[in-house]
Amino acid sequence: MGQKADLTLTAFPGRVFHAKVSFIYPQVEASTRTLKVRLDLPNPDHLLKPDLYAQASFAIDHGRELVVSQESVLDSGTEQTVFVARGNGYFEPRTVSLGRRVAGDVVVLKGLSAGEKVVTSAVFFVDSESKLRPAFRAMTSGEPAAVPSGHAGHN
Repeated sequence: MGQKADLTLTAFPGRVFHAKVSFIYPQVEASTRTLKVRLDLPNPDHLLKPDLYAQASFAIDHGRELVVSQESVLDSGTEQTVFVARGNGYFEPRTVSLGRRVAGDVVVLKGLSAGEKVVTSAVFFVDSESKLRPAFRAMTSGEPAAVPSGHAGHN
């Protein structure tokens, strides 16, 4: 209650209307998983009419948390992995515990420290290469292949 919101409407391109939450409806719409709120805003020029569609933006302060891009995470369904850059083209797979998702990022609760560099694109290819490398070595050396069943180093 009382939180500020900025509204934009296709009917008024480039114009931003400032509002405040005056009521939060108690029922979540099951089919759309949305929650309705009532926003109060001034309308001195009587431009705003009932049933106009608007986009509302709410600024939320989440504090300081460690986040990575959602694209950085390889999700197997049972565990989430990021690849940490170790230098000289080497990457370490690291199992992480994740929190909420915020605007294309995800909060890292455990498994990663601030300042560590993670792969942010082509994560699938890094994972695939880490599994194929032992098989390739076996093919070229004539030794039997020992391909890991999970992420490299994680079974």
